[in-house]
Amino acid sequence: MGKVEFTTLADILKDTKYPRIFLAVTVHKEKDKWILRGPGFVKDFVMEEAGKIRKKLGDFIFETVSHTVLEEEGKEKASPVEVPKTGSFIGMIPSHKMSLGNFIVSSNNEKAWNFANELLSSGSGSLLVFGPSGVGKTHMIHALSWRAFSEGKTVALFTTGELIDLITQAFKKKEVAYLKQTLVKADILAIDDFQILNAKNFSSFHGVVFEILDLFDVNSKKVIVTSDVKPEMLRHIPERVRQRLSTFGVAYISPPTKDFVRKFVLTRLEREGKTITEEALSLLTETEFHSVRNLDRIITYIVLVSHGEEPIGKSVVVDAITSVMGAGALRSEKSADNIWVNVLKRLFSPFEVDAILTGKLSTLTPDARRVFRNARAAFCVLAKEKGYHVTDIASVLGISRKAVYDAVDKHEKKLQDPDYAMVFDMVRTLLGGNNE
Repeated sequence: MGKVEFTTLADILKDTKYPRIFLAVTVHKEKDKWILRGPGFVKDFVMEEAGKIRKKLGDFIFETVSHTVLEEEGKEKASPVEVPKTGSFIGMIPSHKMSLGNFIVSSNNEKAWNFANELLSSGSGSLLVFGPSGVGKTHMIHALSWRAFSEGKTVALFTTGELIDLITQAFKKKEVAYLKQTLVKADILAIDDFQILNAKNFSSFHGVVFEILDLFDVNSKKVIVTSDVKPEMLRHIPERVRQRLSTFGVAYISPPTKDFVRKFVLTRLEREGKTITEEALSLLTETEFHSVRNLDRIITYIVLVSHGEEPIGKSVVVDAITSVMGAGALRSEKSADNIWVNVLKRLFSPFEVDAILTGKLSTLTPDARRVFRNARAAFCVLAKEKGYHVTDIASVLGISRKAVYDAVDKHEKKLQDPDYAMVFDMVRTLLGGNNE
């Protein structure tokens, strides 16, 4: 069988007129063959595209399933396919690069990983995995999908964007009922990046999403969703959807810890046949990574530039870090940027810190935004008092030099505001602690 090089079934036919035809087709593996099962009305179309499918998937067999389901108007049409006894996928095939074998369990994700695996082993239940962008939530949901597949379960795996696309097509063709009945044939519904639904312009999809979640709950089936924010932050999602999510188990994945970085680096380099000196490895573990993506880019860079069998040294790692993340990543703990990050960590929750550092301030609550504005103004005043250059302060905060001067000029007046005065005292204490 050829290697699976695509991530979604739609990719097979992405250059054709009907890329979503595979919503009606399940795919599973038996021995060395992939089996495509679907209603008879798609068979001819699938056979016409057989060359593309074999190029992407390898050899396959198409099995026609004949049965019907009543539409709301009382008419009959081809129904969702029967769930095969062996494992299968509806919607997406998880990436082979995000398998069970290469998912690294460490202190930052161990509780979430154990929680998710206990869920898969139990009779029913649902789980929401949240954490900052880039910490491995997508890898986890793909790895769990592979596990369910290996146990003979059917998984309906989608990004939220893909699910929205499907609902849009279902609205246009008046096949929403067909879509829901197709999805509920799965044992597990897995949705990645659920926070995308929090956007106001997606409000028309919320009703269908709730009905899908409700169908899985009524049928005692499992749902796993990932989100960059926890449920209470999804303010633009209707109350009934938030209430449904409140019944889910919740697990948090934090940014990479030193333990995770060490395991990740050694695992990746071993796979590439590379070794690294302890000094170079220590430099990587001491670097603060807000996401696994940056760490992965750094290791990719190291592998590309290192030659021969000599262990990778510190100079190569320094070059990789500065190339990928900038020279600021190697500054001391007492540099302005690290002090600002430490202030944020003391004032805000982990997902709020990530939202601030990635410019997603709109995801913060009004109260959190007010605290942030006051903390930023206080930091301008106190950092300047401690001798940091205005240009450095502006760069760290992502504001203009004029904004720094304005914060300093307005400080005495702002102290009359009790909220600002309280935050200023907190930041002053934190900055004093950082410089002891």
